[in-house]
Amino acid sequence: MCAGNDAIWNTTVQWLAGDIACRTLRFLKLMATYAAAFLPVVIGLDHQEAVLHPLGPRSAGRKLLGTAWGLSFLLTLPQLLRKRNTLTLRLEISNVEIHTELSP
Repeated sequence: MCAGNDAIWNTTVQWLAGDIACRTLRFLKLMATYAAAFLPVVIGLDHQEAVLHPLGPRSAGRKLLGTAWGLSFLLTLPQLLRKRNTLTLRLEISNVEIHTELSP
C-alpha cells in the first residue's frame, strides 16, 4: 500500500486525491509503522509464554495483539487532527551571466 502511494505521489509531484484521502492514507501509513514496531514485541512475549508455560492457556496472545493494534490506533489519532500543510515553491530564473577567465 505505502510503496504504491509513494510512487504515484512522486510521479505526479503533487497530491491530486484531496484532503480526506491524504489524511486517510497518512493515517494508515503511520498506523502500519506503529504496528510494525509493536507486533514483534507481541510475538516475543507470546513465544516467552509458550516456552515458560507450554501446556497453559494461550488467551494472553490475543489480548496482547489487540492491545498492540489499539495502541497503534491511539498513537496515530493525532495525525487526523493535524493541520493541512501546503508548500508553494516558486522558482524564478533570471538572466545569468557566467564569466570565466583562462590563464595561459
